[in-house]
Amino acid sequence: VVLDAMDQFYTETNSNVHRSAHLAAERATEALEQSRETMAKFIGAKGIRGLVITSGATDGLNRLAGMASRNGLLDDGKVLVTEMDHHSNILPWSTACPRTEMVRVDRESAEIDMEDLASKLDDH
Repeated sequence: VVLDAMDQFYTETNSNVHRSAHLAAERATEALEQSRETMAKFIGAKGIRGLVITSGATDGLNRLAGMASRNGLLDDGKVLVTEMDHHSNILPWSTACPRTEMVRVDRESAEIDMEDLASKLDDH
């Protein structure tokens, strides 16, 4: 289903959204807005205003960490990541928040070290 939709988009609608008045651009814009509504409904959002679509997880994490930093949301706190996290999750938080700390993970069981986690949690 997904591949069929992608094939249809690239063969029939391939155009930038919100940029042109031609039919392909109108169709692409309609498809994007419909997908926003579908995603908002799927996750139980009240609307599409707070829904942000990015090019992928790395871009999304970079934007989220940057926004949190710029808006002062990380000023008095810290971010905890684990040794299991992908570098694309660790780097944006480390850059955005000087108090980013690594939580240990048991290498055999792949379980988070709960004592280490508890020692790094604050009363926030």
